[in-house]
Amino acid sequence: MSAGRYDRQQRLPGVGATGQLRIEHSAALIPAGPSAAVALAYVARAGVERAEIVQHPAPAFPHAPAFAFDGPRRVAEGAHFAIVHLLEAIRSA
Repeated sequence: MSAGRYDRQQRLPGVGATGQLRIEHSAALIPAGPSAAVALAYVARAGVERAEIVQHPAPAFPHAPAFAFDGPRRVAEGAHFAIVHLLEAIRSA
């Protein structure tokens, strides 16, 4: 773990040093598609060391109807996938 690099992230309620270690040791399997690059960038910046784009269907993005344009929807979808992965990693035992 890079001391200081994830300091602000570790101070978030529910993350801490243990959560950050779980994030770093998690493996993100990112579904291929238009939002994959955003998801890959976000999990990498959070500290996930193993991330791979895979050819399987993406989970449904529940907030898609809120976006009128593809560009912003793709960014939001990638961010959503990354957040879901990070939360699952933090909660894993």
